[in-house]
Amino acid sequence: MIAEAAPAPVPTADPQVEFKKLREWVVAHCNTGHQVRDSAVHMARSAIIHRLMKFGPDETLNNVSAREIMALMVFVNGWMAEYLMRVAYFRAIIEGDHEVYEHINTTLFIPEVRAWYWQIVEAMMGKAPDPEAVTVWLENAKGEELSMARLIICRVYPDLAQLTWLDDCPKHIPRIAAEMLKIISTDAMKHGAVKAYLRDHPEVRYSVPEGVLP
Repeated sequence: MIAEAAPAPVPTADPQVEFKKLREWVVAHCNTGHQVRDSAVHMARSAIIHRLMKFGPDETLNNVSAREIMALMVFVNGWMAEYLMRVAYFRAIIEGDHEVYEHINTTLFIPEVRAWYWQIVEAMMGKAPDPEAVTVWLENAKGEELSMARLIICRVYPDLAQLTWLDDCPKHIPRIAAEMLKIISTDAMKHGAVKAYLRDHPEVRYSVPEGVLP
């Protein structure tokens, strides 16, 4: 009796090889291309990494863009690289930098974050006839997760955006509230409420270029 052949093993990607590819993408897409400027920025990035490794995650990264955070991964590996990927992923969503988070979606890293994103996308696709139903599953979400999900949803369905959502936006990332206000302010009837909010939260206005908000 001839034994059945064992099934061929499913090939698995080598994380270090994949991370090398990601670094190469970062070098190609997340620098200015100006040699002198990049050299100066390189030193600043080194200082940020030194601070993160010495003191742990803090609000230092709130002042840099998704691509700048991605560029920090040239300096690190392991848990620090994974942490930076998470921050860059969400920051790219806030900034609307599709190239960054869509590229991360093609990698094997931060699977739980990618799954969270696709859960939202699939919910929107499945509930297209009744957009308000997309927000139902958000009832158990809170904090940054809640605001990020709402931002993704209202970019597709602007009419769902509500002024009350601003109350749940994390104060340490004013850009989230600013991006929501960009959507809300497309309704001229709400300009008065938007301006009143910005008077009370000037940090939100200053988180985006001048003239973006009314």
